[in-house]
Amino acid sequence: MYDGLKQNRYVVLQDRNAERRAAQLRTRGESVAYSDAPPDLMIASDDLSESAAIGLQQDPSTLGVARVLPLQLINSVPPAAVSTPADSTRADSTHAYSAHAYSAPAYSAHAYSAPVYSAMDLQTSWGLDALGVGNSPFTGEGVTVALLDTGIDASHPTFADPALTIEQRNFTQETDKDTVGHGTHCAATLLGRPWESGGVRYQSGVASGVTRALMGKVIGSGAGTDALIEAVAWAHREGANVISLSLGYDHAGQLESLVQRYPRPKAASELLAIYLENVRLFDTLLQHITVPVQGKASPLVIAAAGNESDAEGANPYRISAASPASSVAVMAVGAVGRDASGGHSVAPFSNTQVDIVAPGVDIPSAGLDHTVSVLSGTSVACPHVAGIAALHWQRLTAMGLPRSASVARSFITAGASRQSIANGALPQDMGVGLAQAPV
Repeated sequence: MYDGLKQNRYVVLQDRNAERRAAQLRTRGESVAYSDAPPDLMIASDDLSESAAIGLQQDPSTLGVARVLPLQLINSVPPAAVSTPADSTRADSTHAYSAHAYSAPAYSAHAYSAPVYSAMDLQTSWGLDALGVGNSPFTGEGVTVALLDTGIDASHPTFADPALTIEQRNFTQETDKDTVGHGTHCAATLLGRPWESGGVRYQSGVASGVTRALMGKVIGSGAGTDALIEAVAWAHREGANVISLSLGYDHAGQLESLVQRYPRPKAASELLAIYLENVRLFDTLLQHITVPVQGKASPLVIAAAGNESDAEGANPYRISAASPASSVAVMAVGAVGRDASGGHSVAPFSNTQVDIVAPGVDIPSAGLDHTVSVLSGTSVACPHVAGIAALHWQRLTAMGLPRSASVARSFITAGASRQSIANGALPQDMGVGLAQAPV
C-alpha cells in the first residue's frame, strides 16, 4: 500500500445542485431537469470517524462516501529481452530501449519467449496497422483526451508539436514527473506524433491529431481512490471527451494493512466492504458525469481489464476484470498479440469479461529520457482504444451527432471486428472484437 494512506481516510462525493432539484420537487411538485441544474460535483477526502462518515451520508447533497483504497498501476508485462536498433551505440541514445522495472506476476515462460526487436520493429507500432489507423481520414483533431496514469515526460520529442497543448495535474504526494515511464508510453500510444532521431523515424500515436491532452498523475505516494475520483472529475470539468485509465485497486496492499488490525476473516470482510463502497462511489460519479447536458460533452471512460490471468500455464485460468474496468459505464479493454498466421490472439495474461480488445503485446512507444520502450499488457492496449475513441469522436462531431459517451461507444462497438482474431477465442475474452479506426 502506498505510504501516507491512512486507515480512517474517506472520500466524499457531493452534488451542490442536488438540494436545488429536491427543493423544487417538494415545493412545486415538479422535477428540475438536469439541463437546468446539472450536477455540480464537490469531492473531498479527509480523516473521519465512522460516526462522522455516517452523518455525511445523511446529507441530501451527498452522493456517496467510501473509505479510500490504495491505487496501483496495472503493471505492464515486460519483454524478456530486447535489442536496440543497430545504430544505437550509447546507453542514453534516443533509440535505446528504456529498461524501466515493472513488477508483474509470474507467467508461463513459453508465452514470453525472449524477443529480439529490429530497428523496423521499433519504428512503427504494429498496433497502428492492426487498428487500420493509416486508412482513416480522422486524426483526433479538436478532441480533448485525458490520461490518468503515472504522469508524462512532456519533453519527449513525440510530444513536440506546437498545436498540442498538454495540461498536467498531480494528484499524488510525490514529484510531478513521470518516474516510471508508463504514463509517457501510454500517452505516446494515444496521441504521439511521428518523431525522428539519428535519421530514424518513429511513430506510435493512434490519434496523432489530438490538440489538447489532460495528463493526471494518480499513481504514486499518498494516492488512493480519492485521487482517482478527483482526477476523473477534473478531466470532466476540463472538457475531456475521452478518459483513459490503466489502473486498478490495490486489494493486496489493503488486505495486508487490514490483517494487522483484525483477524483474517474480519479483515477479508472489511476489504470486501471497502471495495464495494468504492465500486458504488465510482459508478455514481460516472452516472453523473456521463449525463448529457446541453452544450457540454459527456466523456467516454476506457479502462484496462488487468493482467492477472495465465491462459497458457500448467493450470490455465482467466480472471474477470475488476473495478474500475468492470463498471457498466466503462469500456473494459483486453489485449491481443500477433500470431504466426498473421492474425491476432488474445494475450494469455489478458483478463476476461472485456468489451473490446486492442494490441497489447510488444508495443513500442515513447520511454523516459527520450527513448523507445517496448511494453505488453492491457494497460498499453487501453490507450489504443482511447485513441480510436478520439478518432470516432471527431467523426461524430463532424456528422453533427450528440457528443455523448453512449454515442461514441456505439460507434466504436459497431466498428470493431473479430475477423482477424484466432478461432477458439471466447466472446467474454475479446468482447466485440478488435477496435478499428473509422473510415
